[in-house]
Amino acid sequence: MMQDFCPSDVLRCIFLNLPKGPNFACRKEDLTSARPARNSTMWKETLAQRRNRATAAQWDGLRLKGLASARVRSGHRAWEIDRFFLANGPSQFSANGQGQQGDVTKVALELLDRVVQEAGNLRAERLFLRLSSNNPIFLMARQAGFFPNFEETLLEGWGSPPQGVVEFALPDWQPLSPHDEYSLFQLYCAATPQTVRIVAGLTFDQWRNAQEAKWRQRSWVAKSNDRVVGWLGLSQHGRVTGAELLAHPNSPDLWDGLVEQALAQGGLHRWLVPDYQDVVTNLLLRRNFRAVASYSMMTKTVAVPVLTPGMAAVEA
Repeated sequence: MMQDFCPSDVLRCIFLNLPKGPNFACRKEDLTSARPARNSTMWKETLAQRRNRATAAQWDGLRLKGLASARVRSGHRAWEIDRFFLANGPSQFSANGQGQQGDVTKVALELLDRVVQEAGNLRAERLFLRLSSNNPIFLMARQAGFFPNFEETLLEGWGSPPQGVVEFALPDWQPLSPHDEYSLFQLYCAATPQTVRIVAGLTFDQWRNAQEAKWRQRSWVAKSNDRVVGWLGLSQHGRVTGAELLAHPNSPDLWDGLVEQALAQGGLHRWLVPDYQDVVTNLLLRRNFRAVASYSMMTKTVAVPVLTPGMAAVEA
């Protein structure tokens, strides 16, 4: 039976040690950290952030057939599905991605539809879903209306010694301030393909809402004529460092220095690099990084309910 998640479901899952098997939805903080989130973290978030999370489950008696959960990104207009479980995990699928059990696809579609509906009721306009390449859920997500937007590669390697926090050494760079946010959005527009921006965010509000959580991130920017032309964000997940970079198309010389500065933070690095930043991928591969996995970022637009007849929010 399909149902929204409630505290009694949480207690039942804790008692039965559910869900089991892999999480098909790939969270960025899990990919760029030393270990994935535990079930206990999920239950804490589910209970503590009711307005920031939508969770649905399907039960067959005491058997959990599937669970899907979505959370707010940086603003309530953009959400992401960060947990998606099916009973028995990948054993239910054949090599061509079709379910071996008759109701697997039905369960998956119903879970996705319910979570999308619940997020829409909480004012979501777009939902994101990251899946590993060749994931059997991919075809089901397409059927549920999720559109593949771009690919990402997870690269792993080692930074340069010494380990520990290092000072930012690039000249003419400064810490990101709140006053730089709109200029950073302009850099994003210049450095990101339109095909990505159409779905990920065309307006400043959409872009700001769609930002993924910045876990312990430190950011710096470079400016030219009072405009941001380069950006570096470093985040720390345990002993693992992740990085995000942007450079204006008119300043391609920034890329090499940005990568070197990021790698000055020693220790293990795990970077999730979008396919439209192949320059970053090539620079890391030349520094003995290796590609360990690839992912598809998918997006679905949600029809938001109009609360007042005859009135609806529009973009300026």
